[in-house]
Order: sequence, then structure tokens, then C-alpha cells
Amino acid sequence: HQAGSTARELLRFVKKHDRFVRKAMEASVSPTTLTILLELLTSDIQHVLRNVEPELTEAQVEGQATFFTGGLLSILFRCLQSGQPIDEEEFIGIVSEFLFPA
Repeated sequence: HQAGSTARELLRFVKKHDRFVRKAMEASVSPTTLTILLELLTSDIQHVLRNVEPELTEAQVEGQATFFTGGLLSILFRCLQSGQPIDEEEFIGIVSEFLFPA
């Protein structure tokens, strides 16, 4: 699914640029940077939701995508702040579980 690949790309970026991301978090990420990141993730998740759950209204798609995006970023930031390593497969599993519950 596209959301899984987006989440994987985000996680790889965070891991590759760990020092930068930590400094940005400490300095309070600029609103522009955060807005771009949120828009990219939200857009990808909206695309997935439209394809997987075509019965959803546009308002539902936007609301769910926004909710999921906030949750994903929160998980990443908490892991970075705590110093816990982020397991890529586990993170992708969390994303998939939220977007595609059994």
C-alpha cells in the first residue's frame, strides 16, 4: 500500500538524518517544514483511503487522514525523544494496522 511505502520513506529519512531531526525537534520545527511534512503524509493517506474505502465521504477521508498523520508523527517524535530505536517493520505494521484493521 502507498501509505506503507510513505511511512517507510519517512522512517528511513528520520533514521538517515537522525541528528538533524533531533536538532529540529529541539529547536521547534519551523511551521513551514512541519506543514510540508503534514501535507505530504496526509495526501498519501487520503489517496490510500479513497482507493481502499471508496464509500467514505471526502470529509471522512480528510478527517481520518489528518488523524492518522498526527498519530504517525507523534509515534516517531516520541521514539526519537526517548532515544528508543525505531524498528522499521514494527512501524510499518502499526501504520498498516491503523489504516487496514482486520
